[in-house]
Amino acid sequence: MNTFRIALTGGGTGGHVFPLAAVADELLRMGQGTVELRYYGPTSVWNEMLAARDIRTSHIAGAKLRRYASLQNIIDIPKFFIGLLEAFVKLYFWMPDAVFSKGGPGALPVVCAAAWYRIPIVVHESDAVPGLTNRISAKFAKKICIAWRNAAAYFPARKVMVTGNPIRAALATTMLERRAAKSQLGADPDTPLLLALGGSQGAKILNDFVDAALPMLLALCQVYHQTGKGNVPSVSDHMGARPAAPSRYTARDFMDERELATALRAADLVLTRAGAGAIYECAAAGVPAILVPLANGANDHQRANAAEYVASGAALVIEENNLTPNLVAGEIKKLLAGGEKLKMMGERARAFFKPSAAEEIARAIVTATGAQIK
Repeated sequence: MNTFRIALTGGGTGGHVFPLAAVADELLRMGQGTVELRYYGPTSVWNEMLAARDIRTSHIAGAKLRRYASLQNIIDIPKFFIGLLEAFVKLYFWMPDAVFSKGGPGALPVVCAAAWYRIPIVVHESDAVPGLTNRISAKFAKKICIAWRNAAAYFPARKVMVTGNPIRAALATTMLERRAAKSQLGADPDTPLLLALGGSQGAKILNDFVDAALPMLLALCQVYHQTGKGNVPSVSDHMGARPAAPSRYTARDFMDERELATALRAADLVLTRAGAGAIYECAAAGVPAILVPLANGANDHQRANAAEYVASGAALVIEENNLTPNLVAGEIKKLLAGGEKLKMMGERARAFFKPSAAEEIARAIVTATGAQIK
């Protein structure tokens, strides 16, 4: 029986590694013991997610180009060439049958080395406006998978597949009923629940908003708040001092995929950034969202993500400079009171979701190798 070697690469953030894990799960399922995976990229806490899948990780130095004046840009120039040398050596000694890249710091050296060795490359772009690494990588790729139709304009049409954004299986398949999900979280099944998500690393502006708006929010609903790693003690201590907070407010620094799946199914409404991962996770759960795009994101990609998703009818957008307690609480009150609109937004969200994304990408990777896996 032939064994197929697939190298995974991507920058060391949750937004890069979560989709890699979803596609890895699908490759392992399809391969049934014939696929061997290895990750090449920056070392980060998210590597543990890959290690849990018995995917060996190999460090590649990550260099990042910042679109503003920074001494770090100069420091990162030699880091890129160190990463390139590491990639050439490590790929030579393992020689995978294909490379799957999610972009981000650390991915470009692996893609460049793979192109030199004529290893087939498949790229996935999560955002509506592609990052620099994927724009360069696209020149060497056999196939470019995209999450947003608008991203197609940045790549050669003959290479593009619109697949959606792959999310982890626990988030894609959970069918828990809302009341039951609220009970699992320890929330009141009969009271609306707002899920505030700052992403895996948290979002200070969302944390500050929840802090400022908490009395108004708790008059309308329960609040389940992901603060980001390391932020729970300060956030929960501050908010827990308020008389109304303990019974209707919960702070979590980070949720694993099972807890996040439960929280999304429990939520009547989500307040979140407009990263591709967060949007597609809301879509999978069929939950309406209020999106707050990152104002200074690279290429303004979160605004572009939000614009395409809002056009589907599944969400509203509130800009950072409008994130005030009175305005947002007013919008939340209208949405929670207007049952039919909230129901319609949830239906539009689920219709937007592409459940086959991980499978389609995995098949594109296997096809790139010239192999056939049922």
